[in-house]
Amino acid sequence: MNDQAKSREELLNEFQVLRMGYDALKASHEKDTSDLKNVMADLVKAKEKAEQSDKFKSQFMACLSHELRTPLNGIIGFSQILMESKVSKDEQQDMLHLINNGANRMYTIINDLFYMATIEAGRMEPSISAFNVNEKLDYINDLFKSAADKKGIQILVEKPLIAEEAIIKSDIDKILYVLKTLVNIAIIVTPTGSVNFGYKKSGQFLEFFVKDMGEGISEEVIGIIFEKFSEGEILITHNYELSGLGLALSKSYVEMLGGKIRVDSEPGKGSTFYFTIPYYTAVEINQ
Repeated sequence: MNDQAKSREELLNEFQVLRMGYDALKASHEKDTSDLKNVMADLVKAKEKAEQSDKFKSQFMACLSHELRTPLNGIIGFSQILMESKVSKDEQQDMLHLINNGANRMYTIINDLFYMATIEAGRMEPSISAFNVNEKLDYINDLFKSAADKKGIQILVEKPLIAEEAIIKSDIDKILYVLKTLVNIAIIVTPTGSVNFGYKKSGQFLEFFVKDMGEGISEEVIGIIFEKFSEGEILITHNYELSGLGLALSKSYVEMLGGKIRVDSEPGKGSTFYFTIPYYTAVEINQ
């Protein structure tokens, strides 16, 4: 009897061991199945993202190719006319002006591509120097005054800092690039009225703004407008005749300087672009 009881106890123990082993295998299988499902889901997302990226890159390259061909065709065409035809001095000057504009546009496109590649390779650093922010806004105003006058629109500038408060330290070339890009867009899309730009002090930051009176930007485009190769960037390229990298490069520059960039817009009511940079006066840096 004792032997039978012992045998039953041993069988129960063996059964429990087998049951534990089964439970462990089942749990492991379920975990493996769950992990496999997660991996498959990640692969599907990665595939969709890669396909989307390829699509946007193809669209971008097509757009960029168009942007390069347009000024190049003008340069070649007007150069041939100047070489092969007798034109008046005034016509000659007009054609030379168009050739120069086309060359400058191509130079901008190539520069933007080079700078974006340099940033992505991690080989670009801010170049910090002292400058008067009010004087730089005056420079932007003077730079775009002729284009605004041709369209009959006003440029209004706001620069509240005075005297030494306006002498700050940052990378002026990158700030000017962003302002030029945004003011250029604002003038192009504003049919009548005015373009406002300037800045205000917000805590430890300067917040710059550029406001237009154009048609506005849809909410869908706003969400992707600063992304490289995005439909929003491609749309901006087509409508504003930029290189397709102007806003994406602006975003990279602002973030490199420790700030952020955004846009508020509503279709039919215009847009306002904002970007911030840390506010360091020359006195603070020297101390």
